[in-house]
Amino acid sequence: KVVAPGLRLGWMVLPAALHRPAVLLKQGMDLHTGTLTQLAAAHYLESGRLAGRLTLLRGYYRERRDALRDALQTQAGDLLQINTPGGGMFLWARLTEAAATGKGGEALSATDLLTRALAQGDGMRADCALTVRSYCGLLLCLWPARRPGAPVLLTL
Repeated sequence: KVVAPGLRLGWMVLPAALHRPAVLLKQGMDLHTGTLTQLAAAHYLESGRLAGRLTLLRGYYRERRDALRDALQTQAGDLLQINTPGGGMFLWARLTEAAATGKGGEALSATDLLTRALAQGDGMRADCALTVRSYCGLLLCLWPARRPGAPVLLTL
């Protein structure tokens, strides 16, 4: 994904004993990656341009991570405990006890809050956020770097 979002290509370095099981698992998913895709990726990697692309992407995601984190910290108060990752595409926030109760006094999970936020709009998409127990993961690449305010999630 660091080269192009639609490029689905990867590699593994495995002990010899795991080679055959890994090949069988891959074949169970899609037989093999297209030859043209592999060739295009090989040419790109040989060009030496990947390092510059990684530098650009790190800045892109860092800017979005910081904008979303700052908006959440400013507006969430004690509702969220935010983990600022050193890398990756998600910002993770844990719902605190104070956030576990909705405006009507009902118990809410991270999934409940996210579902409500998606239903109200706000530019959030179902494929850009996920929940695990009391954690919300918000995808950084879809959060504009200079967007004012935090997601509608915080108004629920």
